[in-house]
Amino acid sequence: MPLTHPKDQKVYDFLSIGISSVEQTAAAGNQAQIKLPLSIKTPLEFGTDTDGLFKMHYELENAIADNFRNMVLTNHGERLGLYNFGGNLKPLLFELGNEDVDMLAMQNISVSTATYMPFISLRSFIPTPIAERDENSTARIMISIIYDIPVLKITNKRLDVTLYEGG
Repeated sequence: MPLTHPKDQKVYDFLSIGISSVEQTAAAGNQAQIKLPLSIKTPLEFGTDTDGLFKMHYELENAIADNFRNMVLTNHGERLGLYNFGGNLKPLLFELGNEDVDMLAMQNISVSTATYMPFISLRSFIPTPIAERDENSTARIMISIIYDIPVLKITNKRLDVTLYEGG
């Protein structure tokens, strides 16, 4: 059944709008690609002309790495509306380096990754106590996580985070 329109109703054809400036640039042979921002870079920094108010990620690999780091460092209850989000490492800090606690930390990170970032494939977990103390006499431990992002064909990506155990 053909569409009918009242005589006083305007009907527009989408072909009448022309082409966008992005399409014009591409059609003109200009090889400069316009990259769109994917996410806000953390920790927050003021942006430049192309970023806007805050610095942004333009590459998917960098955005995923930043989001993965934030997820690992988040403890349960810190993310509004997602109580179980994060690696929940804070309750384990004083015992990291002990094999049983390391396995629990790996399980926490694995469950959170499978739930919120299932496109990441975890490979290794390396807890390294830092022997020297900083100026505040705070014990520290560095955790390295080796992971892959098979969908993007990225392998052996390394996340290093330093956790402060207390003074």
